[in-house]
Amino acid sequence: MMSVTKLGKTQRPRTVGRQELQLVAERKHLPEVLKLPPISNHGNVIEIISKFGGADQLRNAVNQLQSLLNAA
Repeated sequence: MMSVTKLGKTQRPRTVGRQELQLVAERKHLPEVLKLPPISNHGNVIEIISKFGGADQLRNAVNQLQSLLNAA
């Protein structure tokens, strides 16, 4: 899906990549990453955090994911 900016330029929507996961694992920019697709498709920041049972549980899950990615 493409979107058009105010200047008329088309842009591809951003998605979460490995670099963003690294930032999340370092506990930086977590709310910003939650606003990017495909994660944002699951709700707003508060809704996503609540699906994990709280911010600490979300951070733990992200840290586990990062460990798995680093091992691959």
